[in-house]
Amino acid sequence: MKINVAQSAGFCFGVKNAVRSAEDASRDFGRVCSLGELIHNSGVVEGLRRLGVSVANDVKDIDADTVITRAHGASPKVFDALRQKGVRVIDATCPFVKRIHVRAEKAAKEKQNIIVIGSKDHPEIVATMGWAGEKALLVDSVEEAQRIPQMDSACVIGQTTYSVKKRDEILSVLKNKISTMDVFDFICPTTAQRQHEAEEMAKNASLMIIVGDKKSANTNKLFEAAKRYCERTYLVSGAKEAQDIDVYETDDVCITAGASTPPSDIAEVVMLIKDNVDISIP
Repeated sequence: MKINVAQSAGFCFGVKNAVRSAEDASRDFGRVCSLGELIHNSGVVEGLRRLGVSVANDVKDIDADTVITRAHGASPKVFDALRQKGVRVIDATCPFVKRIHVRAEKAAKEKQNIIVIGSKDHPEIVATMGWAGEKALLVDSVEEAQRIPQMDSACVIGQTTYSVKKRDEILSVLKNKISTMDVFDFICPTTAQRQHEAEEMAKNASLMIIVGDKKSANTNKLFEAAKRYCERTYLVSGAKEAQDIDVYETDDVCITAGASTPPSDIAEVVMLIKDNVDISIP
């Protein structure tokens, strides 16, 4: 059996930066609080908790002098509230997310029409909508795009971890609604690479395993991308959930992982598969 692991699998730059910032802060300042779960991976969040990084879901619940914002970013109102609280703020917003917030703020100040493509409940989009302003329109489907009124011009931004396929479908509708459309290249290059790599691997895989937290948007997008080409595609949070996958008489297994999946989780899944194959051999 061949086991292929995607080159792009695991922690992306933004997640590495956020986790490293939290670890450094816990060492330098003692008790630290993240505003919301730092990343979408319960194992990593629990590991940080053991280092002294607690989680508060609201500014009023913060119980530390040092606060770190999540990789998904935060709205201007949240940053204002943190300043008023008088805490030390470490901004761990992913640089790719930050550039979208800068573009959103600029467009809002220039009173441009703003359309945001993304999932309304995702923390990154909640933050982005804060920077884009109350008049920004949120779109998460072709059907919603079809309901957008005709416009002379609009700035289009969106979620860095969004599906490339779904984005393109929405943009194809919007281009018939907006005379001049300024589309900011909002999908993170790593996200686009992962989705493309997952599709290409799935086309030839007997079995596809996606490793990551089920709360992670980019992990779920990988699962959707791979499932289109490989019926035997599984989404697991780690080795424990992968134990029940039947790998016996499977020619090749392809593995990829979301941007918030630590290398150790991927390695444990690979080791489990190797062990199961060895056990299965008569």
